[in-house]
Amino acid sequence: KSNTQTITRFTLGSTVEAWRGVFIMNDTESLEYYIQSIFRPTTPGANKSEASVFDFSPNRSFEMLGEYCRHIAQNKNITNPTEVYRELLDVCNIFSADGVMFRKHTLDDMMRAV
Repeated sequence: KSNTQTITRFTLGSTVEAWRGVFIMNDTESLEYYIQSIFRPTTPGANKSEASVFDFSPNRSFEMLGEYCRHIAQNKNITNPTEVYRELLDVCNIFSADGVMFRKHTLDDMMRAV
């Protein structure tokens, strides 16, 4: 199988319970691709209570997750999506790279960016 097929299968159709994180390094503009990618390692499993998403483009991360949270809020008839953002960050830690250091983003970071 080609690398493209393998990556597509990971992002759109499989769950690996042992994985606890994902690195996002491509410049996708597809919300579906992005959300599928970050939720693969966050699927609950035995002995796993959390996962991390490392996105080397925090602006893209905030844009994609902001769009996702606004969509979820709209579907639930919620006028302020802050609670949806909070729920997302409760299950998915978001880090950005600053040189060789990683910084974990907070709800305040996310709300300032959207």
